[in-house]
Amino acid sequence: MDAIVKVLAIVALGILILMGGTCLLAIGGFMAGVDEARQGVQTNEEREPFDPDELVVVQTFTGSGGQTTRPFTVSDRWEIEWDARGDIFQLYLYDADGGMETPMGEVPRGVPANQMGPGTGSSYQSRGGSYYLQVNAMGDWKIDILAAE
Repeated sequence: MDAIVKVLAIVALGILILMGGTCLLAIGGFMAGVDEARQGVQTNEEREPFDPDELVVVQTFTGSGGQTTRPFTVSDRWEIEWDARGDIFQLYLYDADGGMETPMGEVPRGVPANQMGPGTGSSYQSRGGSYYLQVNAMGDWKIDILAAE
């Protein structure tokens, strides 16, 4: 397993050199996920699911191409849902101070979406606070921020 992780890290570093700093964010999230898997940390799928009836849309963002959203504030246990119509859709989640660090023992939250092709998706987030999203996309998209009532 360690040899595979090292090979993947070397390949990712090569991609980083070729494509620029944005890849660093995805690599960091991947490596954090590997470390957490080794430590047996609870994953998003193992956490208590939302009751769909308790979710309300607290903010909606729409656009085309790359953009940075206005900041939004949510309580603990919230979700990002998206509908992307283009060839690429990536979301980067930053706290109000511009940080992307994940507190120790939590599932990485810095890259909630990395999608090739059109489609929908969602990403559960456990920790509330003030955040903003950086969208990297080709095509139209809609993002809903959902939270429990």
